[in-house]
Amino acid sequence: MPATAGPSSASPAGADAEAGYPASLTRVGGISATAWLLGSLAAIAVTGIGFTLAHWDWYPVSDWALTDLETLHLGDRFPLVGAYSRAGWSHPGPAFTLLMAAGTLTTGVSAGMLLAMLVLQLAAVALAWFAVRSQSRPAAVLICSALLITWAVGTEATGMLLPWNPWASLLAAGTLLAVAWAAAAGARLGAVALFPLGSFLLQAHAGTAVFVGATCLVACLLVVPPRHRPSPVPWRWWGVGLAVTALLWLPSVLDQLTSVRGNLSLMLQVEAGRVWDWSLGWNTVTGAFSLDPFWWTPQGWLPTYPGVPWLLLLPVIATLVAIKGRDTAALPALTVCWAAVGAIVPTAAHLDQPLSYLVQWIPAVVMTTWAVSGWVLLRASGHEAAVLRVAPALLVLPALLVAGRIVLNPPPSPMQSAAVAAALDTAAEFHRRTAEEVVVGVPEGASWDSLMVLPGVLVALERHGVPVRGSFALPATLHSLAPGDSSGSPTLLVRTIPAGPPPPGWQVVREMPSGLSADEEQQIEALTDPGHPLSQEELVRRAERVNEIREGRTGWQVLLRRDASR
Repeated sequence: MPATAGPSSASPAGADAEAGYPASLTRVGGISATAWLLGSLAAIAVTGIGFTLAHWDWYPVSDWALTDLETLHLGDRFPLVGAYSRAGWSHPGPAFTLLMAAGTLTTGVSAGMLLAMLVLQLAAVALAWFAVRSQSRPAAVLICSALLITWAVGTEATGMLLPWNPWASLLAAGTLLAVAWAAAAGARLGAVALFPLGSFLLQAHAGTAVFVGATCLVACLLVVPPRHRPSPVPWRWWGVGLAVTALLWLPSVLDQLTSVRGNLSLMLQVEAGRVWDWSLGWNTVTGAFSLDPFWWTPQGWLPTYPGVPWLLLLPVIATLVAIKGRDTAALPALTVCWAAVGAIVPTAAHLDQPLSYLVQWIPAVVMTTWAVSGWVLLRASGHEAAVLRVAPALLVLPALLVAGRIVLNPPPSPMQSAAVAAALDTAAEFHRRTAEEVVVGVPEGASWDSLMVLPGVLVALERHGVPVRGSFALPATLHSLAPGDSSGSPTLLVRTIPAGPPPPGWQVVREMPSGLSADEEQQIEALTDPGHPLSQEELVRRAERVNEIREGRTGWQVLLRRDASR
């Protein structure tokens, strides 16, 4: 069978008209592959909705609490830029914030962001299916199976529905490759979705810039050659996609034109002075394709040494096979994948710290590249249709794994969320008793966990109608509270245990023990306070050891100022 052979253009009676395969292949148990996929996604949806309802009183912390704060004040100030970055600028656009706002405005609670993330991930898989299905239904099965596996293993157990902007590309990065392939092949859906989807990923997190740019550029270049094209380029649909893209970027353009110092200009200025670490780029791409990929068991850090990229041999062999067989259907798909893989190196090389969440799009790119490569080799050997026979297993089993991980694990940051709930109860009681505003302070020598909780306390109190402000600086993009306002004495503190005796004038009113033994607490203290500078490798090793000891256990104290607790 020739490498370019696929579904017959003259389908026999009873054939699947869309795929061109006999119905005996496309319908397993009388059910089509599309129905198997949609049924699998429906099962995940039901599980995710049930999970969210069970955790309706969940409170976000850290960056996702700041996003919630933005959604809470959406009517007061429409966001023109994205989430604030520790680099000093904001991510390029508000698309992700608006998606999260759809969840919170619909439900009226912070847990609505969990539902918004559920919809995003399900939509990413569905869009990949409908984009690739017109090119090859077996390829669509493999790609969607790969994305579901990515969802199951490419993030921490509590991060399955994490409403954090880097997680916007967890699956949608693979979807962008599928859409780019469809666009290059002249499909209408690819033409209309390519730039809007790429814009969404870029606005959500600037760490996708090179990846999005390379993927979209290659797709556009592949559209230009008219040879071997069975139908004309759908320019009208490209125009629709560009119009939607222009609308998505309108807020960012307004910010650039109306702000004293536009966010895009600030980003370029800050990033232009950053030093490139090409060794980190090489370590990341080789570690992503090693036999034990760094993202398969997420630890939070990128590799500090190069791996042996044995699993990169699969796309290399697939590319050679496609070139030899002049497979004009497979080559565009592989070209798009190689563009995305190539984007890993400069992206990782430009990071200021080797943190894996900054390149959360890598797992989906790797898995999608493997899926496309497997399809190419099956296609060349004449066994492409065999994928359809096992489509139910390829789609249902990963979906069950995703659903299981969602329902069997707590929501994001469960210990910090519990601390927010305790602080909310204390602050609400204080306000009922005194009718005074609650001022949330920063504990002296606050741990990272304590700092994560502070924005969660602010948004939880606001959502419950308790007047509140923080005696600490918030990003200038958040205008619901006065940035940098330190006037007045704090009335409430939230800190981790162990933290020594209460500061003078303060009283512990709520305490949640961590459950750690005295020996475990001593080990953690020794690991986190060495008393001398450490190398990056040693810092990573110590952080991993602390996580092993803690196993998610963190103790908390809520403190009130003594004159406020009377």
